[in-house]
Amino acid sequence: MKAALINGSPKVNVDGSDSSVSHEMLQIAKRYLRRRHVHNMEEFHIKTGILGEKEMQRLMECDVWLFSFPVYASGVPSHLLSVLMEIEKYLLKLRSRRDYEEKLIHIYAIANGGLFEGTEARFALEVIEHWCVECGLLWGSAIGLGGSPAITRPSILPFGIRRWRSLGRAMNAFSLSIASGMSTGFFYCSPDISKKAYVNGLNRYYRRKRRESGNETVII
Repeated sequence: MKAALINGSPKVNVDGSDSSVSHEMLQIAKRYLRRRHVHNMEEFHIKTGILGEKEMQRLMECDVWLFSFPVYASGVPSHLLSVLMEIEKYLLKLRSRRDYEEKLIHIYAIANGGLFEGTEARFALEVIEHWCVECGLLWGSAIGLGGSPAITRPSILPFGIRRWRSLGRAMNAFSLSIASGMSTGFFYCSPDISKKAYVNGLNRYYRRKRRESGNETVII
């Protein structure tokens, strides 16, 4: 089995800067997959709405596609949506060839959002599921992650609370689903604290960043 880990965040990871939540979730998924004896993995980063010919060919060589992306306005980011449409066209082009041998490709996804409830990612994940069916690919399962800013900024959570037990349980079942090629539905998880504690921590973090920057508006 060869797995494609697809980062659908438009954020560019630069040395010394914060990495995107989508990137961090792929790194977590990679660790869990290695425990399931899945070692052949290749990473892709979709920063724009274009995927090159060579990247497309490398993607088609993979048996599993794992998308990790942020939720924008309860939906899929526009640049990722453009790439999904390009992949659909590319698959139609491949299938029109007489020498093309149909390959079973399983699709999995992780969607992260800033709101506390992981269920807020449901509509975005359903878009991926419907696209998968439309393309003739095999839908696997997905994780909807709420409170995602705390993944890369753990100081948002109250002191001493750093572990996401719900995320660990979801990742454990999710990685098993990928390794065995099963379809196990959606998993939703949020920080293991109350919604009020999360919102208060988020507000404290942004107020501190505002004071440090000296600006009225902080863009993170």
